[in-house]
Amino acid sequence: GTLLGRRSAREHTFPCRVNRLNRPVPPKHWAFIPGMVALAGLVPFGCVFIEMYFLFTAFWSYNKIYYVYGFLLAVVALLAVVIVCVSIVC
Repeated sequence: GTLLGRRSAREHTFPCRVNRLNRPVPPKHWAFIPGMVALAGLVPFGCVFIEMYFLFTAFWSYNKIYYVYGFLLAVVALLAVVIVCVSIVC
């Protein structure tokens, strides 16, 4: 398929003109460096991980009762927001 596509693309011309001007590439914003990207993913993951740790500890032990359902709802909402944002960006 690749060879056929390349051969057929050589024969066609494009319907518009393209300028051969070199355009400057703007510098990257400080929020897109790898450390900031990793930190932005680490914070929601840490919140969800700690809350799930407390929840499962309460489920698996005999003398603990989990009673922080409001905070669990906030963590689930945070997880939903992170999933939606990652789905939109990726």
